[in-house]
Parts: sequence; C-alpha cells; structure tokens
Amino acid sequence: MQENTTTQNPITVDFGVTNNPDGSFTYWGTTSAAISRAEAYQRCPALENLHAAVMNHCADVGLPAEVTCVLADAKSILPLMPKETQHGNALVMFLPPDLEPSIKDTAEQGSQVMNAITTDLQQYFTYHSWLFCSGGNAVSVLLTDAYVSPLFDRILGLSDESFLEPIGGFVPVIMVAGNTVAIGGYAVTSLYLKDVQDCLSEANQNWHYSKEMLKVAALKAERIGNKPWFHRFYAKEPSHLLIEPVALDFRGWQF
Repeated sequence: MQENTTTQNPITVDFGVTNNPDGSFTYWGTTSAAISRAEAYQRCPALENLHAAVMNHCADVGLPAEVTCVLADAKSILPLMPKETQHGNALVMFLPPDLEPSIKDTAEQGSQVMNAITTDLQQYFTYHSWLFCSGGNAVSVLLTDAYVSPLFDRILGLSDESFLEPIGGFVPVIMVAGNTVAIGGYAVTSLYLKDVQDCLSEANQNWHYSKEMLKVAALKAERIGNKPWFHRFYAKEPSHLLIEPVALDFRGWQF
C-alpha cells in the first residue's frame, strides 16, 4: 500500500456525534466532504489502485462495471479516512458520472432499509438503499443486508436508552462519480438496526398469493427477469430507477 507524505490540509468530515458527560452520545447527522478525483487519488493512491483492481476483476469475470461497490479495510484507504474511522470496514462506491451532482448529499444521508420482492413473488430481499438524483430521476442503489452487514461488525447490540444513540460504530462511505469523490457515512443507531431487524422479519414471513397472481407473476418474470434491477438499471416507476450493482469484497487486500 502506497503512502503519500505530502503535507496537505486535512479532510473535514463532521460525523455529528457529541460525547456527553455521562458517557452517552448524541447523533444529529453527518456532514460530508467532497474533493476532486485527482486530489483524492493524489492523497490516496490506494483508492485509484482499488478502482483499477475493480475494473480488471469485472473485465476478467465478465461483470458490468458501470456501478460497483466494494467492501475494503478502512486502513487501506487511510489518507481519506478521518482518524475516528481508521479501523474496521469501509464501503466504496464507484458510480456513473451522471450521479456526480448528488453524491455529496447522499454520502451524508446514509442508507434506508427496504424490502423488495422478486417478480415471481417467491422471494423477498432486504436491501440497504442509497438514493441519488440524476436529472429528473431518482436512482436507488441497492445492496443486500448480507453484503452490508460486515460494516456493522463492531456493533455489539441494541441500546434501550435512546433509539438515536450510536451504539458502537460509524460506517464510513466513499463515493466516486465523474471528477468528484465524496467522503461521508453514518453512525449506526438503535433505530437503524431496528429497521433492519423489522425488514428481515418481514422478508422471512410466509406470504401467500392466489394461484392467479402467481401465474401472472411467473409470466412477467419470464418477460423481464426475476430481479430486473440486478446489475442493470430498472425503471420501477417512470422517474425512479433501481440497480443492485456488482458488489465485491476486497477486505484484506493491499492496494
């Protein structure tokens, strides 16, 4: 892993977390930072090397690389990570240029938890969703809970004290689109993990549909695919696109 020793102004990311005298925390939200891709790569050559590794991997295995997400060790992209998050895991998103105008805002908003059902009505998936704007469209980037859960590996359990209390971890997120790199993330609160648990519980219920509904759904699945948002943009509504991108795990790699 290369290190840049050039003296530079620090990147300021306000996590919106206050340490209270009684040992608790107050969390009101993250303020992200945005810098140029050239500056980000100059500060952190490992980020450029990571992108190259992702592109090469996708080319080697025949995966689309337009939208890719990578789990990486936070220490491997150390120059871009504030000291509070220099351990654990980080999420890096490589996104299309047309999402560039909205990545700073999205980087500080964190994700929402949602369920989606396959076209044939046979299976639910719990996703963490990041919402972007592109022209007049909303674009949701969806990552499965199974993929995102390693980001919470330092979370020890739910707190009954406050649903808005960070309970053991901050999820650092880096988004790259066009010529901009946004650095942000979100604190994990009890309320957030409760939303995750509620969605997982809902997804695991036994849902029953009529034979006619299942027949129609099966025919639609043959036509558009069972997960039409998988690795490609899918218009859930005329102005709302979904995509479950290529999701890679490069933890333990050195770049």
